[in-house]
Amino acid sequence: EMSSFFSLVGDVSAIQIVNQAQIDYISNYIANSTDATLQSYKSIPVISCSAPFKAGRNGPTDFTDVAPGASSAAPVALQVRNPGDLYLYNNNNIQAVKIKGSDLKNWLETSAKQFAQINTTVTTEQDLVPSYSTIYNYDVFYATNNALQYQIDVTQPVGSRIVNLTYNGKAVAATDDFIVATNNYRAGGGGNFPGIDGSKTIIASPDANQAVVAAYIKKQGTLTTAGNASGQSWSFVKVATQGPVILRSAPGKMAIAQGLGLARVTAEGAVDANGFSHYAIDLTK
Repeated sequence: EMSSFFSLVGDVSAIQIVNQAQIDYISNYIANSTDATLQSYKSIPVISCSAPFKAGRNGPTDFTDVAPGASSAAPVALQVRNPGDLYLYNNNNIQAVKIKGSDLKNWLETSAKQFAQINTTVTTEQDLVPSYSTIYNYDVFYATNNALQYQIDVTQPVGSRIVNLTYNGKAVAATDDFIVATNNYRAGGGGNFPGIDGSKTIIASPDANQAVVAAYIKKQGTLTTAGNASGQSWSFVKVATQGPVILRSAPGKMAIAQGLGLARVTAEGAVDANGFSHYAIDLTK
């Protein structure tokens, strides 16, 4: 199952396939290019970012939920509906930007703004993600074989949350080069990510991200959790809190969290006035 009910606490099942498709497209674009500049970039790692576009912004029913068992043999389920479910915006075109390690760190810090700053000494309930209004700015990064890893410390203020950022097991240096597969909105400055303003764009394709995802899914045939939905590149820095921390999500999805092995989602609480269930989050896990 590919869903976004728990994307903000580690589930990448609805995000990884998008990142894989984008990496595949940009890597092939560079490999097959006759442009001298692009040819000179062949040794630079290609990574990707994508956001959980449908993750509560429009209410408790606004989540990605691709049924298990979908495959290319079920074209209505997968090839028509699900690419649009996995990649919401049909007016985005795939692009790539060339950045430094320092840009990557800043990009991740901006993405981590979605989280509240958690006070470990507060005994009252704290909402881990107080607003989903800009959930499309929560970029999750991925590299093939999970080569990219990072942690988010939600006890720290905005701008100081990303730690243990590594690529292939080595700390990412400020001067390291990366090529990021993304979309024209983000590459052109959408979301106000520091340094990402159109000036670093190296590939501006006319192909839509949604079409890229659809083509990749078709090429894969059958998608699996192990191969396409479990490459978690990030985690929380483990912290103990004196009071409860919750995540608001669609009601009745505790079994999905358990099926995904998300031990930090420990229980489903009451449904609030807006229709969201409050799921208890254990940040020590």
